[in-house]
Amino acid sequence: MLFRVLTTRLATALLIVLALVPGPAGTPSALDRDPTGWTDLLADSGAELKGWTRATLHAADKLSERSQWSLDPSTGILLCEGNGGHDWLRFDKEQADFIFHVEWKFTPVSSGKKAYNSGIYVRNSGDARVWHQAQVGNGPAAFLFGETFTAEGELKRFDFSKKQADKRVRPAGEWNEF
Repeated sequence: MLFRVLTTRLATALLIVLALVPGPAGTPSALDRDPTGWTDLLADSGAELKGWTRATLHAADKLSERSQWSLDPSTGILLCEGNGGHDWLRFDKEQADFIFHVEWKFTPVSSGKKAYNSGIYVRNSGDARVWHQAQVGNGPAAFLFGETFTAEGELKRFDFSKKQADKRVRPAGEWNEF
């Protein structure tokens, strides 16, 4: 996971939407266009994921003792086994405005349940009341949803599942890039 701090301030919702809006076919990502100035958020984490906090989606839930998250320091690949846990990882250092780049794929499942349910969280509060997720599971659809504050300071749910313009998620085994 890489990010680069922006030099201008953008509205959070606009930034997140822009991150998921595809450019013309063959358009390189911001990382590919200019690889300077990016910070690898996993570089110093090690196998113990130092600098990251594992949390449940709902405050009343309990974390399982065994984490489904692991990092292979030799490849820099963060793996979620998807073995029943319904938790997320939060980077402990709060970020300002940034461009977020993530590459991910599902491991093909050869037996049992073959549906995938996952998402990429960005711009979340530590208590998980405010959250923004790019839903990437269950087929080629990808959309934004979550809960965020309105201009009036009220917490409000949003869901752009009906507004997706294309099929962004590649089949299991193929790398995706947001």
